[in-house]
Amino acid sequence: CLEASLPVIFYSPPRRTISFMHSRRSIPVIRWLLAFGALAGVVLVYRRWLHVNTTTVALTLLLLILILAAEWGLRYAVLVAIAATVLYNYYFLSPVGTFTISDPQNWLALLAFLVTAIIASRLSQRARNEAIEARARQRELEILFRLSREFLQSEDAGSLLANVPSAVLDVATAKTAMLYLLQGDRLYQAGDTASEIELPHLYQLASTLTDVRDDISELDIPIRTGVRPKGVLVLRGASLSKATAQAIGSLISISMERVQALESIAHSEAAKE
Repeated sequence: CLEASLPVIFYSPPRRTISFMHSRRSIPVIRWLLAFGALAGVVLVYRRWLHVNTTTVALTLLLLILILAAEWGLRYAVLVAIAATVLYNYYFLSPVGTFTISDPQNWLALLAFLVTAIIASRLSQRARNEAIEARARQRELEILFRLSREFLQSEDAGSLLANVPSAVLDVATAKTAMLYLLQGDRLYQAGDTASEIELPHLYQLASTLTDVRDDISELDIPIRTGVRPKGVLVLRGASLSKATAQAIGSLISISMERVQALESIAHSEAAKE
């Protein structure tokens, strides 16, 4: 009876899913394995099956190093270049199978290969960085174009101010966007607003901030007309350059001035009628 009254509890151990291939920590390890694996494959193919001259081997190794520099960065290319120099000396320069070099001209060839590989890797890395920077600048220009088209179509101050946080949030891929205006102590926000918002802090920030302040997790953009502060735009989770952030602040200020001018004209026309 006692055994019949006791509840039966089934325990199932928790399942653990280890995602090794997709973790950030495993990506460099995989790249190193692939890089040195490709180097070993080139040496094995030319050593065992394709018997070519040393110039062809050097050009193939140099091509591999350039590909690594263009795709993964300079550190992979430099270390693989050093390893390729050692293997090139051991397997292809006479006397083969030793690290000694009998012909003095081979010393120059080995040194030229190492220097060429490192310099070419550095140039490839610079071209890669410039391409990444150009894509980032293009993205930021697209952001400014979309925001200018969005803001300059508004003819009502209320709709413009309410639309600013959501528009900036969409194009800048931020988590939170807050627009605080000194006039009327108004706050417009979009996105994740779970964090506490202190209006006195925003008031102090809008009154004293004169330049874009880029914190680790927050981007504060002043909204000013000349030297007169009008408000502040706070972005969290956005990655924008300082120049683009300043342009966004100026664009918001110009759009506000434009809407106010249109409303003043409309009121003047109504008064005349």
